[in-house]
Amino acid sequence: MLSSFQEQLKAIDTLSLRTFCKGEELIDLLRHSDVELRVRNPSTPETIDAHHHIQNLLEFLHSQRSSFLEFAETRRRKLEHRLALKQLEADTKQAIGCIRNGENMLLSNIIPGYSLAEAKDSLVEYEQFKTAMEKTSQRVASIRSRADELVKEDHPKPEQVMKCSDLVYTRWQQLMRKAKEKQQVVMASYNFFKTSEQVSSLLQKVLKDYKIGDDPCSQYAELELRDRCSVIASLLENHAREREDIAKGHEAVYGFADAFLKNVSPTAENGGTVTAGTPNDANKEKMEQQVKEISELIRGQKKFALDLWGVKNTVLGQCKEFLDFETNAKQALEWIHDQGEFYLSSNATIPESEDEAKQRYEEHLKFTEMSE
Repeated sequence: MLSSFQEQLKAIDTLSLRTFCKGEELIDLLRHSDVELRVRNPSTPETIDAHHHIQNLLEFLHSQRSSFLEFAETRRRKLEHRLALKQLEADTKQAIGCIRNGENMLLSNIIPGYSLAEAKDSLVEYEQFKTAMEKTSQRVASIRSRADELVKEDHPKPEQVMKCSDLVYTRWQQLMRKAKEKQQVVMASYNFFKTSEQVSSLLQKVLKDYKIGDDPCSQYAELELRDRCSVIASLLENHAREREDIAKGHEAVYGFADAFLKNVSPTAENGGTVTAGTPNDANKEKMEQQVKEISELIRGQKKFALDLWGVKNTVLGQCKEFLDFETNAKQALEWIHDQGEFYLSSNATIPESEDEAKQRYEEHLKFTEMSE
């Protein structure tokens, strides 16, 4: 409609300008003509020059053209406002449809998963939902921005304009709240199963590596004493780090388990909130049971692993004590060989003078101090 109106307006304006040009040409022709042409004045019984009559007609046409252009501008603005509102309503309807599709995506998989693989699938589906909603977010922002502009431009129906903006914004905010709730459920599920698997793998490795009866001192007996000390010190350091990893991993599992249960089965007691598309009671009970079983399994593995850790820690500690003793003994033997035997052999004779005896006595005191 607006396009047709603009074409008609352009045609009328072009015809008016063409008439002005023709009129000016005719006036110029009559003024330079030898023939005097007179016509009756429409407003009086008298006659007037034809060129004056044409001039009056052009002035009247100009006045009418100005009035027409003002009317046309008013009409154009009304049509633009009407078209803008129709377009805004159509875009709002489309955005609401996209939001409804997003709600269906959130509700399509209300079970966050019973395993790490299923939790990963739920996480992938949620990421797909986020990607799909990016364009919808842009649509919502565009609708709100255009609505604000129309109101600033004094749209004749600001209530209808803001109704579109408020409707799409309200539905979008509701969807975002549901999406946040779904994200909490999905991430809690993924974090729990992923951490449980990592901790379980760590504990299984510990149980496999910790063998009762292994003697680290015997395992590295072929190495030099200095190298054996370095290896045992490194083993003790890694051993202490493993215990810290076990404790932190176990704590993380229970933390994620608690968060998972709060999001999957919200109650006033555990501080949870009612989430969108949460599993039904049967699925909740199954999930709770599975989470508890996994947590108890890891608790048992942790207890057994820490018992073995304590045994191995004792063995490593004893090995280190033995190596420290061996190191000290070796140093003592080397000192006896290098210092003690030399001192005894060099002082085997009896001093021949008082000064020599005094010197021998001072050397003896120094040797005694060093031997201690």
